[in-house]
Amino acid sequence: MGTLLKLSIVLIAGLIGGRVARFFKLPNVTGYIIAGLLVGPSFFHVITAQDSVSLGIISEFALAIIAFSIGSEFVIKEIKKVGKAVVIITIAEVIGAVFIVFAIMYFLFKQSFVFSIVIASMSAATAPAGT
Repeated sequence: MGTLLKLSIVLIAGLIGGRVARFFKLPNVTGYIIAGLLVGPSFFHVITAQDSVSLGIISEFALAIIAFSIGSEFVIKEIKKVGKAVVIITIAEVIGAVFIVFAIMYFLFKQSFVFSIVIASMSAATAPAGT
């Protein structure tokens, strides 16, 4: 299957996933994630692991568009109003993620103390929304 066809399938699956999510009153991103799971290497193998690597630039571009669209929604006055709460929540999330990942790595998976600290630190630094 050609790269252009695979890319078309991914875009159509994302579009359909977003609409289905909206129908169920969920965020569009939920539909995009589910569509990505379905067409990815986990289920229907439309996109293989090798395709994911070779299409990495498209992923970076998509993340840039998402970040830009999120940024365009911010209103400075609103941010200043809720700024303190956002800072407190963010700090709590980072600390919580570090402690939870550390506990899982150290106590559940029986990894070394140093390795568990390193992985816990990386979890907070790499994807706060994912942890």
